[in-house]
Amino acid sequence: MSEATNIWVHTSSLEKAITGKKTKEIKRGLPTGEEENDDEFIDWGWAYATLIARDEESIQVTVQDRNSPHNGRTAKLPVDSFEKGEIEMGNKYGGCNVGDENDEDNYPDDLIILTHLHQAEVVHCLRKRYIYDKIYTATGPILLALNPFKMYKDLYSKK
Repeated sequence: MSEATNIWVHTSSLEKAITGKKTKEIKRGLPTGEEENDDEFIDWGWAYATLIARDEESIQVTVQDRNSPHNGRTAKLPVDSFEKGEIEMGNKYGGCNVGDENDEDNYPDDLIILTHLHQAEVVHCLRKRYIYDKIYTATGPILLALNPFKMYKDLYSKK
């Protein structure tokens, strides 16, 4: 059996495919790294999924993102979703997939090594690194720094 194709699906497209309408109110915020209850989902714009099937009319995906209210659900998206930018290819991190347990060290220090470099992957990597208190990330010669809103004793000293 061939390996599943991991993808990112834009949440507004996913919402429309599953419920038939787009959500009007979107809650946005910083990741906490803590399990959130069903009423506290934060939509950051993308949900991780697996491509199940593709035919002339649709693309069938299963959401595999515990941070999505649609986790475990299957949706049929229009076949032109790739061309519209509503679906992007996923990456593997250190041999594991998004959402695997103990994935702290699997997100790259330099985003330039990502096979598929696009908004969903960049934001996801930055979010995960932020959760694990890794606030500095390179993208080639450019250093990205996320404000942690707290002091790190291991990162800064009085020297």
